[in-house]
Amino acid sequence: MLAAAARAQDGGVPGQLERGKIVVLTLEANKVATELAPGLSQSLTQRFADAHLDVLSQADLAQRLGAERQQVLLGCSDGSCLAELSGALDAPYLVAGRIDRFGDKEVLNVTLHDARKNVPLLKAHREVESVELLPLAIDEIADELLAPFGVPPRVQVKLADRVSERGINLSAKLGTQLITSLAALAPVIDLELGYRLSLRWALFLQASIGVALGANTTATITPGLLGVRYFFRSDRSLQPTLGGGAGILTTVNALQGKTRPSLVALGGLQYFFTSHVSLGAEASLDVLGLAFGFAQSTTPGVSAGLSLSVTYRF
Repeated sequence: MLAAAARAQDGGVPGQLERGKIVVLTLEANKVATELAPGLSQSLTQRFADAHLDVLSQADLAQRLGAERQQVLLGCSDGSCLAELSGALDAPYLVAGRIDRFGDKEVLNVTLHDARKNVPLLKAHREVESVELLPLAIDEIADELLAPFGVPPRVQVKLADRVSERGINLSAKLGTQLITSLAALAPVIDLELGYRLSLRWALFLQASIGVALGANTTATITPGLLGVRYFFRSDRSLQPTLGGGAGILTTVNALQGKTRPSLVALGGLQYFFTSHVSLGAEASLDVLGLAFGFAQSTTPGVSAGLSLSVTYRF
């Protein structure tokens, strides 16, 4: 049984532990992380309960054993009272650990014990750079501790696979600009360099290569757009987006490439196959192009666009 649990810790095929009552103790903490311990402990206890395991929290111990005896049994510095605690509660397993804050880093260490033998079966460790990532960290730890009981993991995107909240986005787009007169299509290749302010907000700078198709095909490179984009459902694979930008746009008027200022609204969808790579589709609407269209009798150029993209998040 211990060898199977060790394989689970080393990343091998999880073994199967016989199910039984599990005591989940409140996490210990250093002084600056004390306020985090109760909530994380509750989350860990709830995960075991959600897996349909017979679980007792430390609050349950006080009710069943009384506060004084609980203090005695949990106060053994060498853990020698775990066997007595296990016998008193008929609980073969005990989960204990701690949360510590060191500067800007949060450190979680949690251990699943064989309470009858006072032997650690499985240890889980996580370090995160922000408090916001602690719920995901405790979920990953729960997945590791529950695996030997045959419980499938809940976390889909591991912390190790997640991109940092701040970083670089690089996108390549292929699309068409739609002419207000629908007389022609203008293929466009966009290269976009972005910077994540968070997983929801990103600034971007887009350079465009526009091609005017006709008797005299022309290609024009323009600075494109400087803008911002918002990602809804940033913790999911499929993320709707809204954004906007201002800059220079290559327009097509009578099949001649021209440039003018632009003010563009954006809306689309991004599907992340991993936390780093996504495919996207986006529609754009040039507000200034529409304004020019209402103000002039001639076709002003581009007012809308569609594009497909590949994005990599560093």
